[in-house]
Amino acid sequence: MYFNALEKSLDSFICETISDRSDRPGLIVIQKLMYAAKVDLFKRFSEEFNSCFTTPADFDDLIKELIEVGKLRNLVVHADWSSTDEEGYTYVRLKTSSNGTFQEYVQFSVESLNSLVERIIKANHRLSDYWEWKYERMQDHLRGVS
Repeated sequence: MYFNALEKSLDSFICETISDRSDRPGLIVIQKLMYAAKVDLFKRFSEEFNSCFTTPADFDDLIKELIEVGKLRNLVVHADWSSTDEEGYTYVRLKTSSNGTFQEYVQFSVESLNSLVERIIKANHRLSDYWEWKYERMQDHLRGVS
């Protein structure tokens, strides 16, 4: 639920960036994009905007966090919950490395899942903070303030 809210915030910001008059062009662009592609698109649009201003110090951290919570969310959503053992280890995916292919297990707990929810909520707040910063820069620019 919280991840969905984060993704919808991202959708809104992309749509607003593409056109401040209508969401329609933005919705056409993002219609079939996965979350990671939306983050990448948001990043590229934002970097273009930031090139005209001083980039916020935490912008790169925001992008990294958006990517990380997406990966963590996928681990939870796509985990094979029927394989969970008494210690909370759950099969999440096959991984291939130079040492071969192996099954990856993650230990989930109520605490770790609650922590992920908190990270997703904070990421959404950070995204909103960035958007407010961007809006303020645009308003200053329109008023002729540097």
